[in-house]
Amino acid sequence: MVVDALLAALCSMERIKADDRVVALETIHKLLSNVATHPSDGKYRKINKANTNFIRRLGRFREGLAALCAAGFVEESDEFLVLPPANDGQLQDAMNAVDDALHRTREEAARGVGEAERMELERRQAVRESLDQRKNE
Repeated sequence: MVVDALLAALCSMERIKADDRVVALETIHKLLSNVATHPSDGKYRKINKANTNFIRRLGRFREGLAALCAAGFVEESDEFLVLPPANDGQLQDAMNAVDDALHRTREEAARGVGEAERMELERRQAVRESLDQRKNE
């Protein structure tokens, strides 16, 4: 099911720094909502992967590209992703899943320290404590 794959892909995006993840999720949501709002307009169904704005906001993260593909986009070529009309049935569910992830990520970003950053801080603290113990031995 598309939504299950999307949820897994959205979870993998948790490796991305929270502020960057907010932008990436906003981009995915915008791309999906544009298709939902303009289902018969092909320009909203096609993404140029070489577009500098796309790369900056989402395309530089393989997890973000995986989320787009899980939401129904497919590679048309090395240059483009497209959302075929056959994948429209799950569009609202996909947008809801992205909305939920975006809400959680905004809260995380507002707190200032994401899970990855917290884990890195804990790792650094453990290294410092280990070094201190060696000095004291």
